[in-house]
Amino acid sequence: MLSITIFCGYAIVFSTAPMVLAYRRARRWIEGTLALVFGAAGAKLMFSGA
Repeated sequence: MLSITIFCGYAIVFSTAPMVLAYRRARRWIEGTLALVFGAAGAKLMFSGA
């Protein structure tokens, strides 16, 4: 029940107009940062010999 409440709260908060606008402004930076993080993780796996 607690998880349902928390995730429904997230859905409500992040669907508001100010949050949508903030995401639109920061989208390029967020996606670029995630690309670097996942790229680094992939490179680490690739060169670890696993």
